[in-house]
Amino acid sequence: MNKLEEHLAAIESCVTIGEVRARLHEIAQHYGFESFSFVDVGDPAKEVPFFITTTNQSWDQDYRSNNFVLVDPILPVVRRSNLPFLWSDIPPPERRGKRKPGGQKVLEASRDHGFQNGLVIPIHTTDRIGRVASASCVFFWKDEARKLEFAIAGGKHDLHVVALYSAQRIIDIMDKQNGRVERYGGRGGRLLPHGQLTDRERDVLAWAARGKTMSETAEILGISESTVEEYARGALRKLDAVTKSQAVAKAIYGGLIDV
Repeated sequence: MNKLEEHLAAIESCVTIGEVRARLHEIAQHYGFESFSFVDVGDPAKEVPFFITTTNQSWDQDYRSNNFVLVDPILPVVRRSNLPFLWSDIPPPERRGKRKPGGQKVLEASRDHGFQNGLVIPIHTTDRIGRVASASCVFFWKDEARKLEFAIAGGKHDLHVVALYSAQRIIDIMDKQNGRVERYGGRGGRLLPHGQLTDRERDVLAWAARGKTMSETAEILGISESTVEEYARGALRKLDAVTKSQAVAKAIYGGLIDV
């Protein structure tokens, strides 16, 4: 069993939100990150979104008491992005007039609490009636800035898959708590909303799970890149996935592919 497989198995074994929180924290620390936060960003007007975190209590209190969720500069980027990014990738908030922008206050406060940077994983999911929900999973970096490059090189792909997989597990746990039957039977389950995946669709997702690009997958399978993209689109449709990464996480979660 490789390390990613171990991480996913740990998340799969969780039966409460608290257990997911603890396992995801351990995984974040395995890659050198200090902690993580998971926040629902689907409704910008919601003052108290769903929120789980393992950051220190003082940062958590500052973030909540100052309503930083309303001005956090990473959240608008999460809503329109599918790919992971770093805080440092975002242009600094523009200052207009004498008042300090809310986004700048968030970034300054995070540095005051010792966070040098953060890896942000956008998460977009669909519910049973097709409504799209969005969330942000942030892994907080406190170590030297130069060490982050090595952590990202070794763990960015794994953390992306783990964050998406954790989101699916959280959804299923909350569905059970609310008396709804989960959409996927966990690892080994085969229930799909729109039919079974073909062998080629599974192949494409399996190579994506290993971090391969569309062009690399095309070369491995001996088919054109456009054909790979066609298989990927079919898999997304059958899995009710918004992105290829989410389709990968759902396929692993349902036991349809291995990593």
